[in-house]
Amino acid sequence: MSIKSVISTFIASSSAVPICITRFALSLLCLGSVASLQATYESWAAGEFTSVVDAEAAPGADPDSDGIVNLREYAFDLDPNEPDASPEESGILEFEGSHYLFIRFPRRTDASDLRYEVRAQDGVYDLCDGTKPYDWVMGSSASQPGLVSTDNSTNPPTVTIRDYEAPLEGSTFRGFLQLFVVLDAIEQTVDFVTVGDLGNPADSDGYGDVAYEFEIGECEITNDQYAEFLNAVASEDNWRPKGVLEPLYDVSIGNEARGGIYRHGEAGSYTYSVKPLMGDKPVIYISFYSACKYCNWLHNGKLRPRCRRMMVSTTEDGAYDFSDDTVTISNGLVRRPGARYFVPTEDEWCKAAYYDPTKSSGSKYWRWATRSDIEPTAAAVDGSGVIIIDTPASKLANYAYSASWDSDLDGSVEAGNLSAVASAGAGSKSFYGVADMDGNVTEWTETAKILSHHTANSNWARIERGSAWNTEGGRWKYRVPNKFSEEIEGRGFRVARILP
Repeated sequence: MSIKSVISTFIASSSAVPICITRFALSLLCLGSVASLQATYESWAAGEFTSVVDAEAAPGADPDSDGIVNLREYAFDLDPNEPDASPEESGILEFEGSHYLFIRFPRRTDASDLRYEVRAQDGVYDLCDGTKPYDWVMGSSASQPGLVSTDNSTNPPTVTIRDYEAPLEGSTFRGFLQLFVVLDAIEQTVDFVTVGDLGNPADSDGYGDVAYEFEIGECEITNDQYAEFLNAVASEDNWRPKGVLEPLYDVSIGNEARGGIYRHGEAGSYTYSVKPLMGDKPVIYISFYSACKYCNWLHNGKLRPRCRRMMVSTTEDGAYDFSDDTVTISNGLVRRPGARYFVPTEDEWCKAAYYDPTKSSGSKYWRWATRSDIEPTAAAVDGSGVIIIDTPASKLANYAYSASWDSDLDGSVEAGNLSAVASAGAGSKSFYGVADMDGNVTEWTETAKILSHHTANSNWARIERGSAWNTEGGRWKYRVPNKFSEEIEGRGFRVARILP
């Protein structure tokens, strides 16, 4: 789990004499897993708390009620169990004859999973240029705050950083500085497997023939991966330049027991954190358009603009073009030529799940995505949602309400639940090595379905495939069209791509 803490210093000026207003705002961000070198948040929490999965050990918790959350206690080397005074300072600094905004804070140097970023902006979105935020240790330049000094007599050392331009003289106005403490040493990645065997036939229902090589995600997109996406682009989640578009975050993801991501703050400064034990579970309550925007973000290089917003360079163009409101409202969205990451079509999905060129008899398509014509065993899970494997060759799938465990840690077991992705083992994967295609969650495909009773919106639905924790059947039962904006607890998505 990873978190980001924000301290913002605002300057307002109605005369030649500036007035300094300081505001401290906490934001929680999940940007990746914690590294295992030197000190890490997890090793620190293990020494400070009884259990790292307890609520009081969470990076956003404040067990000593001193107004400093655990992440900041860790970043500034404080005691999370005893009240501390905040070591952070901000205000106006005289530097080389001019006056600048500054931020001063202790910088822990023995942690492998921390990064300290200082951003200077004239307005909340003025520097939203699609580039990654800069890090203070990169020094002073025309586009970065300036490192004024480091006091090594303190432990940890105390760093002072000033604004990089617009000295506070006369009528000059400057917006604010922000200090971000980021716990994101390891970036989330998507593991892909190759689907080859060009020229394969379709199955008996006419699906699965794909005449090109492609890659598909080994697993469904997880809460860890989707939270990284939200923290990169969803500081606000109501950007609607065209049409009626669905938000990236449905509140059920945070409110419901099987949802895995919390949202914090207010629109314009939203941040997100993954619930305990839910990082490796599939993200749910996701619309088809949200899945497409995630693909756009991957296509565009996983940019994290300074304002963390949805825009052309992050989510609104790339594999899918969201600029035409008539297309988006009618669900006419199609994959663009040259798309690098995308939601798989029904044919791509079916081939990856069921096709096996080595199958010795009958159809080259298995009845189940566990490389079997026999119904898999409904999987049981342990107390953290990991599937229990009896033997390496077991054919297991999470369906029929079999995976019951207490995902929200409230003492009540959810009857049927998500399981950790790929935890059913190699024996339960498809021929190409894809996991959970019959179980865990059903999945969006890119294929549109024309429904006669929705003639005004001829592409009203998208096809979903597979089985889920709360469904009973296999491939032959679950080819279902659903409205592109629908967000439910039993459906997620995975990503495919053209070979790089």
